[in-house]
Amino acid sequence: MSLILPAADTPVPASPDIVAIEAPDAVPGPVTTYSEIPVAEIDATRLAALRAAGLRLKLRTGGVRAEMFPSEDALARALWAAVRGGLAFKLTAGLHDPIRHRDPVTGFEHHGFLNVLLATARALQGYDIERTLADSDGERVAAGVAGIDDVLAKAVRHHFVSFGTCSIDEPVDGLLRYGLLPEDPR
Repeated sequence: MSLILPAADTPVPASPDIVAIEAPDAVPGPVTTYSEIPVAEIDATRLAALRAAGLRLKLRTGGVRAEMFPSEDALARALWAAVRGGLAFKLTAGLHDPIRHRDPVTGFEHHGFLNVLLATARALQGYDIERTLADSDGERVAAGVAGIDDVLAKAVRHHFVSFGTCSIDEPVDGLLRYGLLPEDPR
């Protein structure tokens, strides 16, 4: 279970099921805490302060308005800063599909969680990642992800810890569509 707190001084119930906390400031204790910083405000200094405080980074990648979706360039800068700074991060909002796409209902461009995973791997290898984040060719992105070896996968997992989604079915369906799950786990 993960808790989202409005402030660091909010009482946290004692429970072995709580494995992560999201708060605007540091929360004392042994539970992993994530702090959300707007993508446009991420820089090496802010990330160093998070790391020094023992916090992880939460990146917002979507929402109910178009301006809540960061551009590929802005997200790439944030991912690069996190990777260079050795910081773990999670992503929230807008990542229902594995591949970058335009939502037919809202018209918003959505980042794909596989694009982010592959961009994190490429950042670790020193490659340009803006094009990876912008790539809407699902077969190409899936092939890139499938080509990540165990050593690189471990390094990616150190940084890209998780992503939030309102749907379990959409991400699973996407992974099945691109052959990245051997069978339907549902």
